[in-house]
Amino acid sequence: MGRSMSAQALTEADRLRLSFARREQRMPVSELRAEALVAAAFLAAAVALAVFAHGEQHLSLGVAALYVVCLAIAGHVRFDIGAGFT
Repeated sequence: MGRSMSAQALTEADRLRLSFARREQRMPVSELRAEALVAAAFLAAAVALAVFAHGEQHLSLGVAALYVVCLAIAGHVRFDIGAGFT
């Protein structure tokens, strides 16, 4: 049983090492295209909600700027999982 555990740990260590090596490489064009598509869809949905939502409250630019800054800071948080998303 101990042997399979160390083999599994070695496999996970190898995966993590390969993942970190991939992080140093440039993202493939297909992944960049997919990221751009998701970002454009999110932006279109956010703009549509802002334009077409019939709410009582108005957009506060200060609050919107604060959200953008907080998201930018949160986007730089890193976990040791290799290349991927968390």
